[in-house]
Amino acid sequence: MSIKHLYEDERPTLLLDFANSKTLDPRITFTRNSTATYVDEQGIIRTAADNEPRFDHNGATGECLGLLIEESKTNNITNSVAFQGYTTRNCSLTNNVSSAPDGTTTAAQMTEAAGYGGHHFFLSAAPGVATVAQSIFVKGIGRDYASLRFYTANQDWYVVVFELTGAGSITQETYGSSASFTATSSITSVANGWYRITAAATNPGTQQAHPLIFGGSDSANPGLASGDGQVNYTGDATKGYYVWGAQWEDSTYSTSYIPTSGSTVQRASDVCNITGSNFDSWYNDTEGTLVLDISIAKTSGYAISFRIGGGSTVITGHGGLAPFNGLAYFSGSGSPKYLGYQNQNKYLLPSTPAKVAYNWDMTTGEATVCLGPHDALTLTGFPVVTPLSYFMIFSTSVSSSMNTGHVSKISYYNTRLSSTALEALTK
Repeated sequence: MSIKHLYEDERPTLLLDFANSKTLDPRITFTRNSTATYVDEQGIIRTAADNEPRFDHNGATGECLGLLIEESKTNNITNSVAFQGYTTRNCSLTNNVSSAPDGTTTAAQMTEAAGYGGHHFFLSAAPGVATVAQSIFVKGIGRDYASLRFYTANQDWYVVVFELTGAGSITQETYGSSASFTATSSITSVANGWYRITAAATNPGTQQAHPLIFGGSDSANPGLASGDGQVNYTGDATKGYYVWGAQWEDSTYSTSYIPTSGSTVQRASDVCNITGSNFDSWYNDTEGTLVLDISIAKTSGYAISFRIGGGSTVITGHGGLAPFNGLAYFSGSGSPKYLGYQNQNKYLLPSTPAKVAYNWDMTTGEATVCLGPHDALTLTGFPVVTPLSYFMIFSTSVSSSMNTGHVSKISYYNTRLSSTALEALTK
């Protein structure tokens, strides 16, 4: 069977353009057994009802990022908006004083005390896990920098300083003397001068004593006190921050905001799939091509999955599986067949839009993968299986294999396009 060398004359038999349509095709089944939040085109935090899909947006530009799919996570802070039970040092906290990112008057104000030192507030309770992701929405009051810190039971620490101007940026990351943290951080602009700042850290061998939320100075490189990572600067009683939406998760990255009021809250997983007869009008059992416009939140977990009935064979696009450096693999009754950029360090990068394309021929057991802008790579000998009857976005039926992120567009062609076509489609 020949491979189609041109694709301009080919049209997808299934086109799911989530970013532009902001709707779900009727052939898709979507469930989520809880409410969940997203950012609308105005940069406002909104709440979706149970089983309502979320079409998320860039808070700064209003651009639709596509369908948001997330695994289940829990906000372990019991009051995400009412800042109760915090220890304050050289500052005061007042609840419900300003407009929050969701448009309600529920933002708290942190006001600095005069004098030199650390100006911060924190919860003393230990998260009880070695890996914690913390996040909070913050808006400067005469301050252009804010910080997040982890401080552990063995007095190790990790601190990150964020600039609260423009699109937002990270200006400094500093580690304690043991430098044992594995940490990541991010800043995202939302509406009306608000930013969501996040930091996730793993500290092997000890648990975090507490994540810490505190102020930064008007210097991009504030002084760090010896041994504890504290940001010290001269406070000003007219300056500080508005804060809202505090969150701790047992995770290596922060997910969408989960509101709490008096107890912890778990957001359920988004489940998005196509099954059964909903394949009939567009799918070819023999060969095909799939093109994805996606942004994943982590480099483990599936980006896309085809499952064969109730059997064990899965064809899945992977988000970067160490140590194989594989972008995708095909598994069946035998050993997995890894397909992609082994030992080339070509990954789908977290929170970075990417174009990925796959083609396959079920009669020959040959497939090709292309992660733009890299060259396409071909594998032979993956399990030959037919028919497919289960199609999931960002997950399989194994919850631990689920990924999280945005799906902008999915294009399926019911013919096998050439490697050249895959490279063109992913540029």
